[in-house]
Amino acid sequence: MSFHHWQENERVAFYVAESTIPNLRKFAEDYIVERVSPNETRLTWTVAIENVGFMRHLNPVTAPIMKLVFRGWFKKYKKILETRGEQTAPQPTAAAQPPV
Repeated sequence: MSFHHWQENERVAFYVAESTIPNLRKFAEDYIVERVSPNETRLTWTVAIENVGFMRHLNPVTAPIMKLVFRGWFKKYKKILETRGEQTAPQPTAAAQPPV
């Protein structure tokens, strides 16, 4: 595995030139984390895969399926992060609360 970008809390990109997974020759992933607002972050994940043998003929079929699978993973991951954020978010103190 070769890392092309490693920017703490911003971007990680890597490339795998050889794989031991059958019919998978190489792949790369790029994760970009962008602050959209004080309470919102956008994650952009790009994946490139080079299959060999029989699997390369299935790419037109497997690509949309993998997109749905990854979308489901990220929805679950988003819920986990939101729950963790709610649990660790600082609670307002009495001095910070607006007068009644």
